[in-house]
Amino acid sequence: MDRTKYEYIGNLSQLFHVENYRMEGGKKDGVRVTNVQNENGLNYTVVADRCMDIANLSFKGINISYINPSGIVAPEYYDRTGVNWLKSFTAGFVTTCGLDNVGNPCEDGEELGLHGRIGNTPADEYNVRIIREFKDVFVANDEYKELRGKTISLKDLKRFPILMLDRKSTTCEFLHQVFQKSQLDLVPEIELSSNDLLIDLARIVL
Repeated sequence: MDRTKYEYIGNLSQLFHVENYRMEGGKKDGVRVTNVQNENGLNYTVVADRCMDIANLSFKGINISYINPSGIVAPEYYDRTGVNWLKSFTAGFVTTCGLDNVGNPCEDGEELGLHGRIGNTPADEYNVRIIREFKDVFVANDEYKELRGKTISLKDLKRFPILMLDRKSTTCEFLHQVFQKSQLDLVPEIELSSNDLLIDLARIVL
């Protein structure tokens, strides 16, 4: 990952985004969907009008999900009789079944179609919003409690042992970029692939 990539984009949506829209045409017309893409190449589509199931899913351009020939179908085309559920079956990466029936059509006081109706149920009050904004912080043990609340330059920060996620992580790349902008080379004491391990090592004063 290029550490200078942030210098060559005008908007962060070029790297990651969450977009809501309605589909047009055929039996998918009007269906509400949300497309999510992150910086590492994960891209998926949540279908709000079909139980918030996940239809398309890919990673770095490689398709992971399977889409049935019927494609995404609006819930009003759902037919609960017999195996007609298959006529509006998207497949995709996640399909929810139930709750009145999972499996073959049967009768239990009433006719229950294949796999139930929930997968064709639209989500109510569906929206995408920011719940919490993340802030970059350094976690330290009590040995460095005198630094709490103080402003420390990047040059001074280098004097302390820094434990980081490995080079494949977005956090690591971001910090390297920040230091390089100040013409400083960040050399961590330890690089790990787990946040939990980093916190444990900081706690035991390693």
